Amino acid sequence: MVILHLGPQFTLSIPFALLDLLDEAVHVVLEAMHGCTPLDVKATAGLRLLLGSQSADILTAVEGRIYSYPFQL
Repeated sequence: MVILHLGPQFTLSIPFALLDLLDEAVHVVLEAMHGCTPLDVKATAGLRLLLGSQSADILTAVEGRIYSYPFQL
């Protein structure tokens, strides 16, 4: 299992930070294991504290990007 953590800093650049982490996972996980390696994206309670549509915008951006990676969803 590979756990990649964003850390406590939570900004609107999260979708881009997540891409960096996923790119790293592509290199760390053996290519033969990509299709059977589960990908879980979880959020902290801080996501609920964002104003307006910020949390929905972040989740939409993340969802739109994770499907391009070879991991099991």
